[in-house]
Amino acid sequence: MIQISPYMYYTNKSTKERNDFIFQNIKGQEYVFDADDQHHDTCPKHFKLKNDPSQTTSLHSKIQIKIAMLIKLCVGNYAIHDELFNGANGVFQYVTKLQNNQSFIWIGFNNPKAGSTTRI
Repeated sequence: MIQISPYMYYTNKSTKERNDFIFQNIKGQEYVFDADDQHHDTCPKHFKLKNDPSQTTSLHSKIQIKIAMLIKLCVGNYAIHDELFNGANGVFQYVTKLQNNQSFIWIGFNNPKAGSTTRI
């Protein structure tokens, strides 16, 4: 069994190596998505993210996840009133793909109230 307790590294390279090792050992099905930076209520435009995370406050242009992977919201306070804020923890459960080439990523949050009024 792989230990997934917190580690601290001095370099980004060491951190990436550890994250890659953990990711490769998750048994769930892998999905890779193009990132599309949009908030459905306030931003009518879609913004394709640059391929350089140092230019996008560490956001990557591709999202690589696996079923059963631990998830932590860390990009913004989406809906504080609905418990969807920086640090909210959960588990990636499944993907729903639509005919228009969009996908919904379903996360089971540790707090059962998280997202209860924001769900589609």
